[in-house]
Amino acid sequence: MECGRYRSDRQRRPGTFLDPVQASRALEFARGSRCNLRIDWKSVPLLPQARALAQAGCVTGASGRNWSGYGEQVRLPPSWDAADQALLTDPQTSGGLLVSCSASAVDAVLEVFRRHGFAAAAACGAVEESALLPALTVRR
Repeated sequence: MECGRYRSDRQRRPGTFLDPVQASRALEFARGSRCNLRIDWKSVPLLPQARALAQAGCVTGASGRNWSGYGEQVRLPPSWDAADQALLTDPQTSGGLLVSCSASAVDAVLEVFRRHGFAAAAACGAVEESALLPALTVRR
């Protein structure tokens, strides 16, 4: 698949709890609340073919610059794939949304998103207390 020939499906991304291409938003959230934000990467909904395109080198130049700016605050699992890192730090967004709610409210919040047409909305992480500096932790 060629980079320039893929068009995003705007109906798949706006309702996600964590927009995978906005690690900077997650870090801002973690810093503001003085906590650690954990992303369960397998639960993050990605656009169809996003990973394949990233693996083929279809990534923005800003992904690397973003990683240089805040990568030391992101904890990645060992042997993290470069394509997934590019997706995590890609600055482009089509309206992705980061929402935090209590664990007991997750089902109700997801139902609201789905009722309003955001079928891809997903719980894909957690806010955790941390004695260390605020950070973003990514798990497979």
